[in-house]
Amino acid sequence: MRVGGVFVCSCYWRPGSTLAEFTTFLENLGDQVKTRGDEKILVCGDFNAWSTEWGSRVSNPRGLLLSDLAWSLGLVLANRGSSPIYTRGEATSIIDVTFAKNAAVTEWRVLPEDSLSDHQYVAFSIDAQELRPAHEPTAAALNGPGWSVRKRDTLAFANFVGTHQLTLTDSDSPMHAAESSMALDEYLARACDASMPPRRQGHGGKRPVHWWSVEIADSRTSVLCCRRRYQRSLRRLSPQGSEIARLEFLAARKKLRAAIRIAKDRRWKELYEKVESDPWGQPYRIVMNKFGSIASRKASAGREIAIADHLFPAAPVTNWDLAPPAYAVNLFDAFDSETDAMSYVTTIRPFEPTELRKACGRLSAGKAGGPSGIPNEALKQLSMMQPHTVLQAYNNRLKALHFPRQWK
Repeated sequence: MRVGGVFVCSCYWRPGSTLAEFTTFLENLGDQVKTRGDEKILVCGDFNAWSTEWGSRVSNPRGLLLSDLAWSLGLVLANRGSSPIYTRGEATSIIDVTFAKNAAVTEWRVLPEDSLSDHQYVAFSIDAQELRPAHEPTAAALNGPGWSVRKRDTLAFANFVGTHQLTLTDSDSPMHAAESSMALDEYLARACDASMPPRRQGHGGKRPVHWWSVEIADSRTSVLCCRRRYQRSLRRLSPQGSEIARLEFLAARKKLRAAIRIAKDRRWKELYEKVESDPWGQPYRIVMNKFGSIASRKASAGREIAIADHLFPAAPVTNWDLAPPAYAVNLFDAFDSETDAMSYVTTIRPFEPTELRKACGRLSAGKAGGPSGIPNEALKQLSMMQPHTVLQAYNNRLKALHFPRQWK
């Protein structure tokens, strides 16, 4: 629902559900947030998830999943303090969480008034000024960390383009051409914000192995839950009563091991195919990491000159006999008798849709986005959906005979 220009997602999730059901719920919630683009968004409710980030004593799997989702969507946590929100007898917890995006939430607090329920009232204020988390890439900071292209949602990108139109006018003015290119960059950045989570800066700890994936991470989380359930059943029930939990744990662990084995085989095949096209890329780095930097230095000792000659070969000798001959231009052809002045008119043919499609076909997936930070996949999808808009920005620059600084 929408309240005062803010899109509000009011959420509740029951405590007795499985982790897989909770993951599906978070995926649906993430799809709703992504399709809103740069709108002011408020996500709040009872998630029945524990995390030390919002004041819980410990973190449970639900809390970790909810925290990861909030980080990937650029949601800012508004909870402050450690006052319990849920109270039932002697047990207390903090399971009501508030997140915001593009809206500054202030004065978040738990009210002492009796609500006649197990939950306390929560009050806060929303400022009109725009707020973005420091890690979220924006159009004004395109040289930042960028986006995680592997998690790109093409449907969310298409929904954003379909609901947010970009209109550019035709002009040969250099100032207008600069505004057109900046508008295109900002539009692409907003579309990337709506369809891709921001890429993390640094590694924040141990780097995941090259065959790791989101599916394996989810399977590992399921194994940990089954193991904890089995361990609790050993303390509460007899060995015979915990047999079902033990079988569930063994089945989940077997499934995880099989998924890891399949992922390793598939990833090694992909790396093997990439060796010829990218000899110094990830396959090379993975193998060389096994030897260490000392081994690579020893292997090149005494061969520095040969390596430099191979990397920087001498320029070929120019054969001037094959150079095209000089030709003369009649300057009087440019003389305008009516104005009694020299008139040089240069006709520049604009770019056409066929040329744009051909250029998009040469864009490689997975490559760096360049100075603008826009991934090739995003530019290619926008060019396929709105070719005339992209051509308008390029042709404006062509008419102005000026290349944008941020594209260099």
